[in-house]
Amino acid sequence: MPTSRSRRRLERESDGTLSEADTGATVHLEELAEGLRIGSRFRVSARGTGVDCTVQVFADALGVALSGDGPRGYVLGPVPGALDLPWGVR
Repeated sequence: MPTSRSRRRLERESDGTLSEADTGATVHLEELAEGLRIGSRFRVSARGTGVDCTVQVFADALGVALSGDGPRGYVLGPVPGALDLPWGVR
């Protein structure tokens, strides 16, 4: 997982699946939620159109983090900067 100083570049398919922009590797919301917990940053664009959808994906990942719906079944805890605008986009 990238360090908190790097910003991951992700692409979102029309079906909502996410992948690394550079490698095409699949990225799951649970992974992003864990990254948010430790202060990682990311930028997401829609594949094909390039429209920025970072805030939408952030909200989805935050929902996973706060609901405990991740694979480990527990709430991930505080998410640094969650109340800062524009929510982890930095």
